[in-house]
Amino acid sequence: MVDTAFVVPAPKAARVAKPLPVDPETGQIQNFRNPNKSPKFDCGGGCAYSTALDYLRFAEMLRNKGKVGQRQILGRKTVEFMTSDQLGPEVNIEKLRAYPNINGYGFGLSVAVRRFTGVAAVMGSPGDFHWGGGQGAFF
Repeated sequence: MVDTAFVVPAPKAARVAKPLPVDPETGQIQNFRNPNKSPKFDCGGGCAYSTALDYLRFAEMLRNKGKVGQRQILGRKTVEFMTSDQLGPEVNIEKLRAYPNINGYGFGLSVAVRRFTGVAAVMGSPGDFHWGGGQGAFF
């Protein structure tokens, strides 16, 4: 993942997609972090910048239980742990119902994980996972 970082280097700054200043659906001002400044802490879901190709490689690695091609990047059990719901019953997930792409989902260690059959707003099966990043993309 050569084009993934928490700060976008100056030579690559022109490649960053510029968001609309106002959300066309809600009319709300969109607050996005400056890609040229370090975040307060490194958080992959909302602070990392990446290209579609790098992110696709990451997603494929998760789908293939830690492998990229023939190379094992993460252990199979590590990927299973990352893609398992980590939210216990004591965690109130009521506010997640407001977001169609995560209604019916919990969270693993990098992805939203489908909890039940028939409860989510998106078709799928328990154990399915996804994450489009902190900027609201969905795949």
